[in-house]
Amino acid sequence: KFVTNTKDFNEAAGDASVELIILGADLDFGTEYVTSVTTDKVIYGNGHEFKAGGKTTKNYGLGLNGVDVTINDLVMNGGGGIYVSNGSNVVINNVTLKTNYSDSGRHMFYINNSTVTVNSGTFEVLRTKCRYFTMQNNAHAYVKGGTWEDMLASGYAPVYLDSSDLEITGGKFRVNPDNYKFDPTPYVPEDTHEAVKDGNYMVVSEK
Repeated sequence: KFVTNTKDFNEAAGDASVELIILGADLDFGTEYVTSVTTDKVIYGNGHEFKAGGKTTKNYGLGLNGVDVTINDLVMNGGGGIYVSNGSNVVINNVTLKTNYSDSGRHMFYINNSTVTVNSGTFEVLRTKCRYFTMQNNAHAYVKGGTWEDMLASGYAPVYLDSSDLEITGGKFRVNPDNYKFDPTPYVPEDTHEAVKDGNYMVVSEK
């Protein structure tokens, strides 16, 4: 389904007969926490902006509940993060995700009993005390690529794992000794190579 407004997106996201959502325009949900993605979907952003969960709220920008979802070429710039729950399986391809909220409960990816695979994209935290990954209840995250910008966290670890695991086999991670950094080393398997180059960790799979 080709959508050009938030109403059509929400309707398509909850309609099991719609397998493909194609954005034909930028969508601005304001501070709304989008919870309506409850059926399996492939979402093509076509480079359009998807904005929800603004900086004055602790809400997420996109909620995925018990679904298989692939997100391609979407720009989530300056809103909330992504909440993944209830056995979901989510794949991220060429997504720009820049989270920006000012209340508590700040997470770029909150993964609960679900799996997220990040293949490519650009990821950045725009406000302090926001984690890249918060994972609970046998959650799994696989980072195979992407550019991960400098973290603005102050006193927050960039990753929180509770009975869950994060594996990083690719990507570029900015290192800034004057700020809190996302060091991928603890999450890189032995058969993967990581090196610091020009202020960035470059993680490359040797498989």
